[in-house]
Amino acid sequence: MNWNLINTVLLAILCFFATSSFLLDVSITTNKAISIFEIGTFVIYAVTLGVAGWALAVNRKIAKSQTEPFIDIKLESVPTALSLVRLKISNLGTTSAFNITFTVTDIESQNNSSKKVIEKLTAINFMKNKLSYLSKGDFRYSQIVDLYREDSSRGFTNQDFFDTQFTIRIRFEDINKTKYKSEFVLVMNELIDKYEIGKDFESQLIHEMKVINTKLTSICTAQTNFGKEYEKIHRGWTEADLKRTLAVIETKRFQNKWLNQPDEETRYKRPSRKQSINELRKQNK
Repeated sequence: MNWNLINTVLLAILCFFATSSFLLDVSITTNKAISIFEIGTFVIYAVTLGVAGWALAVNRKIAKSQTEPFIDIKLESVPTALSLVRLKISNLGTTSAFNITFTVTDIESQNNSSKKVIEKLTAINFMKNKLSYLSKGDFRYSQIVDLYREDSSRGFTNQDFFDTQFTIRIRFEDINKTKYKSEFVLVMNELIDKYEIGKDFESQLIHEMKVINTKLTSICTAQTNFGKEYEKIHRGWTEADLKRTLAVIETKRFQNKWLNQPDEETRYKRPSRKQSINELRKQNK
């Protein structure tokens, strides 16, 4: 039912009768007949006044709704695993919401299996007690129900889950303590045959962060190795380096002696130069 239209019509009728009464009173007082044109003019004024009043009321209502919080709840699958199901509670309004409470209104009429399903989904602390604050655009998640395999310990089967339907009432306040409430009917079988193509943004973000982390680790390792090699090349001899070099030389000398080979000094020693004739002459003088 369009209450805005009904209010507009009622306001126009009220203005019409008020205008008619005024015209009748003027006619009786002045003993002057009022023309149809004058009556039509006043009727138009009355309707215009009614429409203007209705538009003002609607604009006020719209302006108020644009500055109110709105708590939404829906059933969804976890994007990375469609077999994991949870409730998502979001603030879709333009301001923060306070003192948010959740009540399942038809819990008593549910069978035992459905009660187990509802208890599983609403077992998180803020749904059992209350959520003190939820800012604009923020959200919370309920407990997760895993539908990948049957689990008899939870008290319901997957079919029991999909057969469940319940109503939840949400009450909350804005910063001025103005109270609001809304009701939602959650139907579990709406998730049947749900599928997804590709990966969600969160999964892609995690994957890309892992790739970046691997590349940064590789760069840090290469930089560390480069630093070690650079230090080896440009630093002076240390006692450990000298001992290590001398040990290598002694090992080579021992091997050459064992194999009856000349050592490095003898092998690469410059042969003695024969004396020239002039040198021999000078020596014999």
